[in-house]
Amino acid sequence: KKDVALKPETTSAGAELYNVFEKDCTHKLSSIPADRNLNNLKQIIRNTSGVQPALFIPDGVFNTLILKQLEMFDQPSEHAITKSHQCIAEAIDRVAAVAIARYPRLQRAVVDIARDFLTKQSREAKEFMAEFLEVEKSYINTNHPEFIERYQIAAALFSENDEEGQKTEK
Repeated sequence: KKDVALKPETTSAGAELYNVFEKDCTHKLSSIPADRNLNNLKQIIRNTSGVQPALFIPDGVFNTLILKQLEMFDQPSEHAITKSHQCIAEAIDRVAAVAIARYPRLQRAVVDIARDFLTKQSREAKEFMAEFLEVEKSYINTNHPEFIERYQIAAALFSENDEEGQKTEK
């Protein structure tokens, strides 16, 4: 009887999945620049407030900024699902190669069924993630304490950018 246990020099599927979420996804999410859309904040304010200049930064500006930031989560989310799919598919192949290698037809059938199921689940996960992000984009709670804190930070940044712009105009 062959032992299905993995050798110490190979990484287990669980460890690979852990690495996908802990290292790859964390790196991709942390590499999203939080201030990416703040560079064109004045332009966004002009576009959302129209010809009437706003005394305070309007909510429409924040909605626009938040929506743009949330759109940046699409690619890392899809990447996580794709990498997870690849890790699990490789694990299926490794286990099938060891556990049922003596029965090639059965091995192919099991691998095909498992891969079909995995593909279906990956597709559903991508659809769920897209729907989840759309739900997040549909309602932005501007009364949340963390949002108010960041609102104040953005207002300070805007006033700094405005002061710098006035200095360069002089």
